[in-house]
Amino acid sequence: MAMRRFVLGFLAILVFVGCRSSAGLLGPMVQVGRTDGKTGMVIVWRTDEVGDSRLDYGPFPHYTDSVYDSSLVTYHAVTLKDLRPGTRYSYRISTNGKVLAEKFFYTNKSNLEPFTFAVFGDSGSGDDHQDKVARQVEEQAPDFILHTGDLIYYSGKDRKYSEQFYHPYRDLISRIPFFPSMGNHDYKSNEGQTMLDNFVLPGNGRNYSFDYGNAHFIALDSNRANKESAVWLEADLAATQQKWKIVFFHHPPPFTGTHSGDENITDLWMPLFVKYKVDIVFCGHKHLYSRSRPVNGVVYIIEGVGGKRRYNFTPAPHWAYGDDDHWGFGWTAINGNELVFSHFTDEGKILDSFTIRK
Repeated sequence: MAMRRFVLGFLAILVFVGCRSSAGLLGPMVQVGRTDGKTGMVIVWRTDEVGDSRLDYGPFPHYTDSVYDSSLVTYHAVTLKDLRPGTRYSYRISTNGKVLAEKFFYTNKSNLEPFTFAVFGDSGSGDDHQDKVARQVEEQAPDFILHTGDLIYYSGKDRKYSEQFYHPYRDLISRIPFFPSMGNHDYKSNEGQTMLDNFVLPGNGRNYSFDYGNAHFIALDSNRANKESAVWLEADLAATQQKWKIVFFHHPPPFTGTHSGDENITDLWMPLFVKYKVDIVFCGHKHLYSRSRPVNGVVYIIEGVGGKRRYNFTPAPHWAYGDDDHWGFGWTAINGNELVFSHFTDEGKILDSFTIRK
C-alpha cells in the first residue's frame, strides 16, 4: 500500500515541459475540426474521471477570454472562434476547477504566406525510435503534421493511445494540428472508429479535406477504397481552386510492389489524381522511405519510418530514391509557386530532396 501511494503521488506531480500535468490527463491536443483553422480552433483533452470543461485563452502571453461547458464528460472538446490568422495564443485547460495544463498554439497562416508541414507514418512503437523522430520533427517546427496511418499497434486499441500517441507527441499536438489517415492496424479497432473518436477531424473524419495556405489536402481511408470513396474524392477535387493538391492515405498503390493496397486504388483513385493534377500522394504501410518518379505527373512518396520496425527496400525502375536504414519523416515547404520536399532521418540528416515549381 505504501508503494502504491508513492507511485500515485509521483504521477500526480509529474510535470511535462510547459504544462502542469495531472494523473490521467491525455492531451491537450490542437485540432481544426470544422473550423478553418485561421479564425477557429478546437482544443481536446481526455480525463479519467467525468468533469466539466473550461478553457482560458488569449493572444500570447495573456488570457483574455474563456469558454466553459458544464457537460460532464471524459472527452473534452472546446471550440474557439473569432481568432486571428497566423497568431500565437496562450491557453489553459481546467476540469472540475483544477488547472490541468497551460500551453500555446498557432492559428493557420493566411493564404499568401509560406508554410511547412511534416509527414510520417507507421509510428506506434512507443519506444526510443518513435521518440527520436518526434523530437526531430519538433526541432523543425512545422505548421502542422500529416500522418500516413498506423498510429496504434497492433490493433488500434484505445488503451494504447497514451503510450503510442499522446505521450510521444505531447509537445507537438499541444501546439499544432495533427491530421491522421486510417491505417490497417487502426482499422482493426471497430473498423477505425476508435481512431476517429480520439480526434476532431474535418468532414466525416474517414475521408476528409482541408486547406492550408494555397494548398488543398485530402485524407483517404485506403481500407475502404471503393466506388463511394471515389465519388467523394472526385467531388472534392473538382471543388478546389487551390494551387497545390496533396493526398495522403495508408496503403500504397499496387505498382509499388508487395505489401501494398488493392486494385481499387489503381482503378478508382489514381485516374482522379491525374485528371485533377494532384501533385504528391503520401502513403505508409511499407516501413521504409521511397519516392517514385512522376507517374502521369503525380509523385508517390512512402513515409513509413515513423518508429515501428523497418522493412527492406527493393529497387525498381519506378523508384527515384529509397532507404531502409533510417527512421525519419518527410518535410515540405510551400512558398507560392514553389514546393520543396526533403526526407529527414531521426538524426536530422537530409537523405533526399526535390523541388516542384509551377
